[in-house]
Amino acid sequence: MAKKEAQTELFQLKTAVAYLAAHLDSGVDHLDDLTGKIVARALREIMQEVVSMPRSATEEEIARFAEDVLAGTEEMQQVLATRWEEELQPLMERARQRAAELDHDLGEFTPLTVNGQVWGAICLKCLRWTTAVPHQIGGSLLLTRCTGWIGP
Repeated sequence: MAKKEAQTELFQLKTAVAYLAAHLDSGVDHLDDLTGKIVARALREIMQEVVSMPRSATEEEIARFAEDVLAGTEEMQQVLATRWEEELQPLMERARQRAAELDHDLGEFTPLTVNGQVWGAICLKCLRWTTAVPHQIGGSLLLTRCTGWIGP
């Protein structure tokens, strides 16, 4: 096999990474949206920053840069979870009100998914649950009056 020129290899690699990032951003069936967007963002940042790295950058410096990019994606995940929490607040409040009407003692809502799009809470007395997702609330807690712990 003939050796490829470095410029050709670089062009092909950059093109493949750009298309991969675009596919991940638009959604891939076997990955959740947040994971795809995080990986796409990391790939784009790496491609953008590698251009300005000095030729003398060591493997360790490049590894540190990659770690910094990943740290930035964690921040992105936290921002998205916070945004979902804010958007779901009215639904969570409705769930709290309905739970109180049925004598439930609802605990705090916590995120149930990595992207923060699904939040849930349980009744501290009977352990029934409720969830809040965009445009709806659900769960067994909202259907029945709290009975507390049921003994044998």
